[in-house]
Amino acid sequence: MVTVTTNDGQVLVGSVTGEDDQKIVLSMVGQKSTVAKSDIKSRETSNISMMPEGLLKTLTPDEVLNLFKYMQTKAQVALPKPNSHK
Repeated sequence: MVTVTTNDGQVLVGSVTGEDDQKIVLSMVGQKSTVAKSDIKSRETSNISMMPEGLLKTLTPDEVLNLFKYMQTKAQVALPKPNSHK
């Protein structure tokens, strides 16, 4: 996870999915953002995951599988129908 603060004070948090001499591309929840390196005031890399500690221990195996499938999607996912998660 990378936190980028721009010269105008905007804070972006995500994963770097592309980078060259001029810019970086951040993948954030539901979107990508391209930031020119000349616009970056600071850039910090965190060794801590965005996933809360112990989250997987509270989920059933099917819920874990669904979570990983969801994290791999690039499109909006429909909400589950009532009582479909049981």
